[in-house]
Amino acid sequence: MIGSFQWNMANTIDSISRCSVPLFFMLSGALLLNKKLDTKKFLLRRSKKVAIPFLFWSLIYSLFNRYYFNNESFNLKKVIRDIFHGSEDHLWFIFVLFGLYLIAPLLSGYPRKKNDLIFFIVLWFIATTLYFLGFTHYLPKIDVTYFYGYIGYFVLGYYLSRYPFSTLLSGVLLVIGLTVTILFTYISSVSN
Repeated sequence: MIGSFQWNMANTIDSISRCSVPLFFMLSGALLLNKKLDTKKFLLRRSKKVAIPFLFWSLIYSLFNRYYFNNESFNLKKVIRDIFHGSEDHLWFIFVLFGLYLIAPLLSGYPRKKNDLIFFIVLWFIATTLYFLGFTHYLPKIDVTYFYGYIGYFVLGYYLSRYPFSTLLSGVLLVIGLTVTILFTYISSVSN
């Protein structure tokens, strides 16, 4: 039951773990955007490390889900659709990772001014917040799709690797982020 001790504990533990994927993308940005990447070499190397295991496991999940658990007759189109649209929900972040890998060579290695990075990160934060709160239909029809989503974490990771926050500020931001996540999850759960 929402609001019970067990529910609140589960919400707290879940809220603590929610930062793992954004942290992964921030670490990727910190490690990849500091140097100029050769597009061909980078994409070939990443495809071997990520695409091949992803295709393998997507195929395994698709075959087991459709033919072992659900006893469907074999259909190649469905298997291909599963692979390209996600055979399992927990693999969702791989598609985001592919998109970030495709743009990484374009973002890497260029000297950036601190203020330009701050401008991008602030724009990303505002666009993402407005998008997730559902306010985009109240705004002018300015296309800000490039400024929301996981690319912001990628750039933020690069920024923080060059201009780290103090330990105190990092701790304060961590507590604020965790508190907001716990509260919004509770409010969203109660309203739904």
